[in-house]
Amino acid sequence: MTINDHLCIAPDVKLGKDVKLAPFINLYGCEIGDETKIGAFVEIQKNATVGRRCKISSHTFICEGVTIEDHVFIGHGVTFINDSYPRATTATGELQTVNDWTVEATLVRKGASVGSGATILSRVVIGEHAIVGTTDFSEILASPHIDAVAVVTPAWTHFELAKAALLNGKHVFIEKPVTSTSAQAEELIELAERKNLKIMVDHTFLFCGAVRKIRELVDAGTLGSLYYFDSTRVNLGLFQHDISVIWDLAPHDFSIMDHVIHEKPEAVVATGARHVNGVADLAFITVYFPNDVVAHVNLSWLSPVKVRTTLIGGKEKMLVWNDLEPDEKIRVYDKGVHITNGHSAVDALVSYRSGDVWAPKIQQTEALKLELEYFADCITNDRTPSNDGRAGLRIVKLLEAADLSLKHKGRIVSL
Repeated sequence: MTINDHLCIAPDVKLGKDVKLAPFINLYGCEIGDETKIGAFVEIQKNATVGRRCKISSHTFICEGVTIEDHVFIGHGVTFINDSYPRATTATGELQTVNDWTVEATLVRKGASVGSGATILSRVVIGEHAIVGTTDFSEILASPHIDAVAVVTPAWTHFELAKAALLNGKHVFIEKPVTSTSAQAEELIELAERKNLKIMVDHTFLFCGAVRKIRELVDAGTLGSLYYFDSTRVNLGLFQHDISVIWDLAPHDFSIMDHVIHEKPEAVVATGARHVNGVADLAFITVYFPNDVVAHVNLSWLSPVKVRTTLIGGKEKMLVWNDLEPDEKIRVYDKGVHITNGHSAVDALVSYRSGDVWAPKIQQTEALKLELEYFADCITNDRTPSNDGRAGLRIVKLLEAADLSLKHKGRIVSL
């Protein structure tokens, strides 16, 4: 046993070249790769392996059975556990010994990062370049192994966190809404463009099979010229305290509307009320587009039933999307109206068409997985995401207009 400079290193420890050890370290029967740096008050037990060029921060405990591959970052105060059911005593009440449990392996793959204060359970595999959360955002910003960050926090925090990430050279994936104001969104867009970084806004529904099919039908002209978009998104709760029902739910419908309707919105009207906790808990929003296309969104936290239904009407066909339907989520109706003009309004002849109803096949995909793969592809191949910062900005402008109209009891707000 070597004990000097406050180091305790067992003779069976294998240290690579240029390993840097801080004071107050205990190493027993482990293997440490070349150029790895280990902070103060770290203990690494026998049969644990740490790869090359890793950084193990202070006050970390790495137990037997843990394998850490190359280029891994471990934050401060991380604890690894090698027993699924750690107990102090046996079933008979006696203190456990080394013979009372079986070591269960844990693997941290190449390039992963584990944030400060994390507890890593046994039998866990942390994937290559994966990130385990930390309470210290600066650790993520400082890590050279992290190229992109996801901001999945309350809406009012999005701007500051995303801006810090962009300033530190990270691509950013931001939960909806992208920011609390359009001015903030514009600042993030300008910053990202200046630093050649990507912003993707988490408009998850754009990647679900149903919305992808709706976009396909609209682009193919199956519905004909669009007349209206009518969406209902209601349930009992979940109540939010920092944002209204508009900022909570409308980004879903606005992003789908923005994806499907190719016209630029012209004006917004919103009405609603506050009943429970001081913010609007139900709202009715109308969005006006050129060519008499109109969209209506019904939002509520006060509905006795959960409804997730969207109707899209066109000149040729109409469709209904019921997101709660387990099988046939979309039904396309060959229904419409034809008017033959007479010499006057009284002479006008109205005929109704009622044909087949069919349910198109929808690809079963995990929307968030598909979205994140798309984000990675955009970063790798330097492509601009369809749901980029500008798409997020368009949604925030609609939200702001709806807020302003609601404040003035349904006044029309031009965009």
